[in-house]
Amino acid sequence: MKRLRPVRRRQFDEVGDTLIELLFTLVIVGICAAGLLAAFSTSISASAEQRGLVTVNTLVRDGSAELSSDFQSTPADYVSCASTTTTPPSYQALVASLPAPPSSYTEAVSSISYLSGGGYVSNCPPGSKAPQLITFTVSGPYSTGGSASFVIQDIHPTTLTPVKLLFLTSPVSGATSANATVGPITVEEVDSFGDPSTTAETVNLSSSSAGATFATSSGGPSVTSVSIPSGSSTATFWYGDTQVGTPTISASATGLTSATQQETIVPGVATTLKITSSPVSGPASAKATLGQITVTEYDAFNNLATTFESVNLASSSTGTTEFATSKNGATVNSVTIPSGSSTANFWYGDTLVGTPTITAAATGLTSASQKETIVAASATTLKITSSPVSGSASATATLGAITVTEYDAFGNLSTSAETVGLASSSTGTTEFATSKNGATVNSVTIPS
Repeated sequence: MKRLRPVRRRQFDEVGDTLIELLFTLVIVGICAAGLLAAFSTSISASAEQRGLVTVNTLVRDGSAELSSDFQSTPADYVSCASTTTTPPSYQALVASLPAPPSSYTEAVSSISYLSGGGYVSNCPPGSKAPQLITFTVSGPYSTGGSASFVIQDIHPTTLTPVKLLFLTSPVSGATSANATVGPITVEEVDSFGDPSTTAETVNLSSSSAGATFATSSGGPSVTSVSIPSGSSTATFWYGDTQVGTPTISASATGLTSATQQETIVPGVATTLKITSSPVSGPASAKATLGQITVTEYDAFNNLATTFESVNLASSSTGTTEFATSKNGATVNSVTIPSGSSTANFWYGDTLVGTPTITAAATGLTSASQKETIVAASATTLKITSSPVSGSASATATLGAITVTEYDAFGNLSTSAETVGLASSSTGTTEFATSKNGATVNSVTIPS
């Protein structure tokens, strides 16, 4: 028997173990590579952020130094009591004039504070010349940012000749008045740097409204000018106007640029009622069919007023009268002018022919009245209004004159054209005529 050759199993086992070891090695190398890549990426990111911080710091240092230098070399760039909520346009222009920062970086004056007592505060009196603490801020990518603060102060002259007038106070608003009660309004003279000047001035006052008045105190005597005394820079006055609107007031002085400001004048309280629609005319009716009638309220200066009013309605008629807020509507005794409006509307009805006067009245106001015209409605009834006649039998119409009259539903004489048929209950031969012994007729006519 042929002996079989033994299989070399151990050699195959050794080859399999080497492959597994190779796979493990590859996995370990991959893990190490990923770690190295992550570390490298973090290093790159940190490096970019570091470069951003360096750029920000450079921009902050150079920008704040250049701005500070500009304020020193150009005193006119200083703005008295600059607003903390809105950077003055001149400060914004200075920032814009700096060399453009790299893309993704922004520069701005982020805050302004004012020296007061022992420290800096967020606001100051209008026109203050206090030193200002300016904060210059730069923002960049990777949430980088930085800022620097420096102090500026007014270093240009403050006693130069005045060149223009300015209003220091905001626009005013008030109700119509014959007296100057709206204010106070303050006008200031300033030099070419915008600083208050202290030269004596006579400031002339005017308005675009024909109903304007000025005074140096609330409700005081009317004036046409105010004075800025020597050593001062301002003058104060009050304004009044009898006309509703938005008048423009002006303050002017010889040789100076004038100041203008638009004020607001609203209606005063209502003092008078007027019926502003035309008189109405129509037939007698048990319903309010005539209208619409408009009642309007005015202030003391004949401006439309807008105060709430309850307006009572009445009529001089002795007939049955009706008022309603709509044609043929439910009966009312008053109408309302709502707040913010100037008018109310209503309709009128009257059962009696004539020219009644209607009245609109409200507490504390001058009443309004208007004469209307009521004519008869269409005829509904005929009546013989002459006394009964008596006389001898006759073959011709000899008794009379007999009068037939037409009336409307409310007993008013009507004027409608009518053909009136005539008849008698007698069994004899009867005659009707339009004149004594005249030709026989069977009807008569009531002309229109």
